Amino acid sequence: MEFYLDIALSAFINLNSLNSSFQGKSGDKASAVFSIIGLAIVIGVPIATGCLLWLKRKQLKDEHFKARFGELTTDTKPEYFYHVVLFMLRRLLLALIFVCLRNYCVIQIMCLAYQQTAWLIYIGMARPFEDRISKIREIIIETTAILCIDHLFFFTDWVTTVSATVSYNAGWSQCALISVVLLVSLAEIIRDVVINIKKRLYERKLTKMLVKKRLHELHQKQLQEN
Repeated sequence: MEFYLDIALSAFINLNSLNSSFQGKSGDKASAVFSIIGLAIVIGVPIATGCLLWLKRKQLKDEHFKARFGELTTDTKPEYFYHVVLFMLRRLLLALIFVCLRNYCVIQIMCLAYQQTAWLIYIGMARPFEDRISKIREIIIETTAILCIDHLFFFTDWVTTVSATVSYNAGWSQCALISVVLLVSLAEIIRDVVINIKKRLYERKLTKMLVKKRLHELHQKQLQEN
């Protein structure tokens, strides 16, 4: 899902460049084909995912479904099975904002801030995550993203009263906010690794205990037969 934004951006940027400089050459035709494929993926994947989850909404807890499509509903409540579709549509909106408003920096930043705020409100009110830690992590990341977007105003022509020193400090402040996001993500990765290690050690210990118990039972059975 993380590659969805990259595919959407590539498709829109390629399509935009074709609209302005298409000359019918072989390279332009290849770019047009790749743009069509990219657009098909960008539009088709959310529709296909939404239809699949809607049809299988009563089987989300089924082990067979989890084994095949569990990544689509990871950490989300069953009633919010459409969360991953909203996630992709949000990425699609981001790609449209980046490409279509590239010449209007202030409007672009404002649209980014609005959609980020709307997503944060959705996370806070709907509470789609089963795990409390996942909810806190998402709120921290999205809040930090809003602050980073607000910092971008310091680097536009719209803010004319800001000195170079303030812009310089705003840049370092933005770096600090990005570091917070990286630390939160890193902490979650470490937490998942520790949980998996503990789970595997417990399973290995349980397996050894079962094997030892089975061997003891076989030994006792042989003694009784003798």
